[in-house]
Amino acid sequence: MNFWNKYQWTVVGIAGTIVIHLILLLFLNFKTLPEVVATNEVLIDFAEEIKPTTDDLQEVQEAGEDGRPLTNVSADVNSETQMSSRIDKEKLSGEVDKLVQELENQYRNEATRSQEALEKLEKQREERQNKNSLYDESAEDVEAVQGKKGVRASAEWSLSKRKNFDLPAPSYVCKGQGEVHISIKVNNQGEVTAANIVESQTNTSLACLREQALAYAKRARFNDDYSVSNSQKGWIHFT
Repeated sequence: MNFWNKYQWTVVGIAGTIVIHLILLLFLNFKTLPEVVATNEVLIDFAEEIKPTTDDLQEVQEAGEDGRPLTNVSADVNSETQMSSRIDKEKLSGEVDKLVQELENQYRNEATRSQEALEKLEKQREERQNKNSLYDESAEDVEAVQGKKGVRASAEWSLSKRKNFDLPAPSYVCKGQGEVHISIKVNNQGEVTAANIVESQTNTSLACLREQALAYAKRARFNDDYSVSNSQKGWIHFT
């Protein structure tokens, strides 16, 4: 298992934690910025005093008849600006919280998928180790060649650049003798993905021998090799 497959869970966790802390830090820095309050100044020229007329007094009275107090224009503007600033801050805070939550959910989902992928790879590795044999234990319960149990055939194979493969000779469960030559295709994980009998190099027509040889060939397992084709060609010859 290379470095990434072995430590990607840890790398994903660290990266997710750093991103979340950076977002929280930016949010806290924003909240500490001083508020800028806009003010509108009203300049009144007292150079010449203007006495209010009866009509002006009447308009002022009518303006206050709805029960609302008459306030200073500048104070109203400042209050509205502060209220708008608070609303913007609350909205931004909600958006940041939502973004942080989404990142946390994404991190958890990625971590779960990474863990599932690691478990799947480990399971496949264990299966390859357990199936690294062509011997069929059930052969003891079936009549073998010439009526003798435990009769074994020899097996040869050829697959370029593949090493460390143990190919035990299978126990044939058929009456008869012959040679069966099978062409195979193997993926990078060492699994046989295709197996076909080569008639020109096979000297028996006995269905039992042919079927058993084909079954053993499909169960063959080779070592991992990602430097070759994912459909590497080779052969297995049973005698």
